[in-house]
Amino acid sequence: MEKHIINEHTYALYFNTADLRGLEPEKVTLPQAERLVSDVLGQHERWDNMCLELFPAHDSLLIFARMLSGKPSYFAFDGIENAISACRSCDGTLLSTLTYIDGEYIMTLYPENNERPPLAMSEFGRKIDASASYPEHLREYGREIVSGNAVELMKSVFA
Repeated sequence: MEKHIINEHTYALYFNTADLRGLEPEKVTLPQAERLVSDVLGQHERWDNMCLELFPAHDSLLIFARMLSGKPSYFAFDGIENAISACRSCDGTLLSTLTYIDGEYIMTLYPENNERPPLAMSEFGRKIDASASYPEHLREYGREIVSGNAVELMKSVFA
């Protein structure tokens, strides 16, 4: 296993086949990736603000682990059309995830430098005051539609 510190909040972790302890790189799930990262970086009290990007290869796995500043914001949309409209109105790049759960689309926005969520999210959806366990609830019961760059992807696909 190789660990490279990119900056004080970002790590590149390279796992070869032996490091993966029998896991197939292409089939590593998010909970498995979180365990691999926690074995290397230690237990972290802010996993809800840790973004993991996985890049599997035939015999290895590269994980970028980035600690985000601030708490994530959650916005609920009754329909995908409202979520698309909100995304079209956003400027810049946002680390974001779109999840479908209980008949609603939930956009999770992760602040990188304590920035505030775009007003368009509240204009087309409603802000959710989430508990500390809400991210786990979304992971367990929701269906993740887009991870990492949901706002940008929806803007480009539905332009």
